[in-house]
Amino acid sequence: MKDDLSTYPDLASDLFGGEVVYATDDTYGRKENLIIEKDSSKNISSSNDTRSNAWMPSFEKNTNEWVVLRLGCETTIIGLEIEIFNEVKNATLQISIDAIHFKSRVEDWQLADFLDWDSILEKEDIEGNKRNYFDFQSTKPYTHVRLHLLSKGGISRCKVFGEAYRDWTHLKDDLQLDLAMITNGAKILAHSSTFSGSVQNLIAPKKSTSMADGWLTNAHETKLPYQWVIVKLAHKGFIEKLIIDTYNFYDNRAESCSLEYCIATNDQDVLDEKVTWRDLLDKKGLKPHRENPFSGEDIRDHEAITHVMLKAYPYGGLSRLRLIGNIKK
Repeated sequence: MKDDLSTYPDLASDLFGGEVVYATDDTYGRKENLIIEKDSSKNISSSNDTRSNAWMPSFEKNTNEWVVLRLGCETTIIGLEIEIFNEVKNATLQISIDAIHFKSRVEDWQLADFLDWDSILEKEDIEGNKRNYFDFQSTKPYTHVRLHLLSKGGISRCKVFGEAYRDWTHLKDDLQLDLAMITNGAKILAHSSTFSGSVQNLIAPKKSTSMADGWLTNAHETKLPYQWVIVKLAHKGFIEKLIIDTYNFYDNRAESCSLEYCIATNDQDVLDEKVTWRDLLDKKGLKPHRENPFSGEDIRDHEAITHVMLKAYPYGGLSRLRLIGNIKK
């Protein structure tokens, strides 16, 4: 299950726009810790650090506590991960998780019990000092999840893996947006290697704050003169401007890059190499720690695109890929 989830983004993460909107109590550990990118398995030096590494309600109450997470976008949930590290003695032993889809903003989460939640995880035992994985194949998109602690204690992280969903029915052809942004529906289809960070970070909505939330490739895992990643666009469309962001990467950045595109009716044809790749951006040098924009004559004439392949020469780090353009219905 772990390997299956690694190909999907955690859309509850603050990096992808997730937010903890309500918790019944967080006396001993902040609710916001559930979705931070910080590795929860690293040792902490004192009990005071629990405030920055886990969600920990009060032990004096007899009621079961719960917390509501707003996902970064409408999400078709594939699986969940509940992490418990360091605070093993104080960890909860059982959890359950509900999910719901909202179009409008909820003003009072204290009334959440009166809402029509779907149960996606029922009374599951969890173990301390490990990452607990749970499979769930949702048939519809959700915007919020609610995590219940069924015994006293706390947890380090709650991760919700899945695919971004967007309803394009009522959007106009001339709508301009980032077709490579994960919260618009783009996704990573395949890539060459990762040394540190995550390839999913390339299409995150927020700007990179460190190398850890970028993508650093591994120089020794390919015989090709470049590293590569294939991105399925959020919607078929035309690219007017693209940005290769190397923020937080200096001498370890990719020295140059190029982009190719294809037009495919399904992802499997792309993975099976049954498509024809055409040049979108010729090989260009990249400057360190900045946005590298390309537009106008830099971008080759092209039809409406469904997928792109970014090549990074010869290897190195990249923070974000932005493909600004118009959708084609």
